[in-house]
Amino acid sequence: MTQPSSQSPLPKKTGAKRPQWWAFAQDCIARLRATETNIVDLERCAAAGNALMAYDGGDSPKPPARRAASGMQSAAVTMGRVSSASHLPPEEWHAIAADGGDPFATAANGTTRAAIPLPLRDVILVARLAATFQNAEGWEACLQPGALTVVVGLEPTLSLGKLLTGDMLPNGWSTQSRAPRSAPHPVLQLPDRPVMEKELERLLHHPAPILLPVGRQEHLPASFGTGETRARVLVLEKVNADILLFALGVSHSATGRIDEESVRAMLPDDESLASLEAGHLAMACRAPAAQGVAKRISLMTKAAPPGVVARERSGPAIIDGATPAHEAVRNIVADLAAWQAGELDWSEMSRSLLIHGAPGTGKTYLARQLAEAAGIALVEGSFADWQARGYLGHMLAAMIKCFDEAAVKAPCVLFVDEIDAVGSSFGGDQRGMSYRVQVVNGFLQQIDRLVRTPGVILIGACNQISRLDPAITRPGRFDQTVRMPLPLIADISRILGKVLADKLSESEIDTLARAAVGKTPAELDAALRAATAVVIRPAAPATSGSISPTRNCSAVSPSTKPVTRLQPNCWCRDLS
Repeated sequence: MTQPSSQSPLPKKTGAKRPQWWAFAQDCIARLRATETNIVDLERCAAAGNALMAYDGGDSPKPPARRAASGMQSAAVTMGRVSSASHLPPEEWHAIAADGGDPFATAANGTTRAAIPLPLRDVILVARLAATFQNAEGWEACLQPGALTVVVGLEPTLSLGKLLTGDMLPNGWSTQSRAPRSAPHPVLQLPDRPVMEKELERLLHHPAPILLPVGRQEHLPASFGTGETRARVLVLEKVNADILLFALGVSHSATGRIDEESVRAMLPDDESLASLEAGHLAMACRAPAAQGVAKRISLMTKAAPPGVVARERSGPAIIDGATPAHEAVRNIVADLAAWQAGELDWSEMSRSLLIHGAPGTGKTYLARQLAEAAGIALVEGSFADWQARGYLGHMLAAMIKCFDEAAVKAPCVLFVDEIDAVGSSFGGDQRGMSYRVQVVNGFLQQIDRLVRTPGVILIGACNQISRLDPAITRPGRFDQTVRMPLPLIADISRILGKVLADKLSESEIDTLARAAVGKTPAELDAALRAATAVVIRPAAPATSGSISPTRNCSAVSPSTKPVTRLQPNCWCRDLS
């Protein structure tokens, strides 16, 4: 922060060296500001009951927005480009600095913010796009007929099209997810959701330029890896110090300027800034001044003490089941340790497992044990949860987001539950056939992605494997397919022993285990918790004489001698 001293420096030439994209970004922001000003004017007219705008109709779908004319910028933009200008008297400059303010960002009337604030998310995205294309010429190259430009790291959304139309595209242009056969004005084809191969083919058949947002490198179609498509593949510039300084000059200044020298000194390195989540950045930017934003970001990105982030590897010993599923998981844990030690290539190890079995048999618990044993993160997803998002596009977006999270957190375990919820593309019900086909194809594409993502172990689970689409169970999708059976007596004894070893003898536990044959681990867990709740309930102290195999455990007789050791009859009743 600027030192509160009477000798606080007057403005220095902080903008002498700007990135190449800076001027292009300022032009885009000038248009964004004109658009926001136009919206505010319309809202004021509506509030006053006046006509929104004198508009005589015509071919334009909406009244023309008030955009900055070519070659003319707002006063804030002009001020920002003349960074050595001293717009305040020296005594006022020093007074603001002494109070902890930013004289660079303070206008002559004392305000520190623009009269009409711009959406911070849009400002940052505009700066990142400008840095990606570098200048107006780089941006115009993607608007040529037949141009195909891919931007990796840019998420397809409806708001992206509105932003580009208002702030970056030439006048008269619009964005559409797919251009019509004949359009009265130039169109940039911009999908507003992830596109499948067939949809991409339809876009390519139209000569209108295509801007294809792709969330991650793995989402690129395989054909884009060759020179045959002549696709221009760019990577969206990550947030760095220059981009953040530019954004703060727009959002936290009434002049288009901030004390860049002090703010830059507070910011962490570019790698830390790039790893900052959007929500955390938004929280930091709620600080009133740019220096405060930098201070918050610095605190957010400080390295955690050793051992806090690192996970403890417990090893395969904690996976003590005797089923083929347990054995497969133990082998994966051992292979993963060998891969991390450099003793095994990723392509040589088992990387995926499909577990099927009745509800409550412990499929989810086994996936969590795998992550704990390997000392890696666990990412969980469910077809039922994804489908609850509603429309097909939203469902696929939720699925892709889950796989993206796993790729970012690698090494990790990705557990996908209820795979059988989508059914099969060969099912008898024809009404939802198209939906199921697209969901299954989307899921298969994500599985294929993980093959190219070292460090992600895929565990799938379902209740009825017969309901799965054959393409999912085909060799090459999941390395192994195993059944999770109901636990045997030995497994039940082990489960009960973990809870009751200090309460019952081995023979009593064995008696309970025999009575519980046919129960799932989930049922065993529920029975144990229910019985424990009964015997420890203060309002009804149980006694050894009041618990009998012929009565429910909740039926107890009053006695003055409370039980000190649980009786097997009570547990047996709950397990029956």
